[in-house]
Amino acid sequence: MTNIRALVGAAAGLSTRATSGAVQFDGSTHLERGGDLTGNANSDFCTFSFWGRYDDDDNDDNDTHIFSTAALRFRIRNSANGVNVEAKHTSPAFGSADCQYGSSGMHTENEKWHHYCGTVDTNANSNCNFFVDDVKDVNYAQDADGSYTIGFVQSNHAIGGKPGSSANKIKMSIYEYWIGIGVNLQMDTTSNRRKFINADLTPVSLGSDGSTPTGTAPLIYMTGGPSEFVTNKGSGGNFSVTSGSLIDVGPPIKANAI
Repeated sequence: MTNIRALVGAAAGLSTRATSGAVQFDGSTHLERGGDLTGNANSDFCTFSFWGRYDDDDNDDNDTHIFSTAALRFRIRNSANGVNVEAKHTSPAFGSADCQYGSSGMHTENEKWHHYCGTVDTNANSNCNFFVDDVKDVNYAQDADGSYTIGFVQSNHAIGGKPGSSANKIKMSIYEYWIGIGVNLQMDTTSNRRKFINADLTPVSLGSDGSTPTGTAPLIYMTGGPSEFVTNKGSGGNFSVTSGSLIDVGPPIKANAI
């Protein structure tokens, strides 16, 4: 079968794209840790970075989870509002009293690679930030309860879906999936973003264990094709595919490219 994406990429001057090195979640597959992350701790902070390509126009209209913990104390998810980041208390029942912010969602329907990064800081709403392709993109923000600690310590963690569930699975491709729980690296600072994305919107090498940006491996750093991606190169321990299988796809050359 003719690879239409490859033809389009070549026409756009992107013929050097590798044919493998990233993974696609097709809506039937997600990964689970099956326990807590090694060395995990509750924290006021989290910094994240990943490359994503939406492979289904309806994906952004559904509640699908790019990352989530058991009890949903922390999650990065898709919804009608675009990409939302939600951070909840360690134990009390939660509703509006949490930190929530989201992007405009305009990037979720063009089936191109984009870079997403941001910082969560529950001590100050102004310190919660989100960037798409090196541009700040916060459509709304809410921190109704002031300073508090996020309940990262949980019995399970999932990538591409909801822990212990067959629901909420993403339809998108993922590359260089870096989640630093307890890391406060403010992405509002350009030099911090340059640790993950170059000024020309190309990917930055994060090192064999993801330690290049901060000097320490994050709890979660997943990258490479299907056989590599399930092996967490960060310090938090490996994940397992719960059903189906990851699909091998070519990684991004730069943001906002096919």
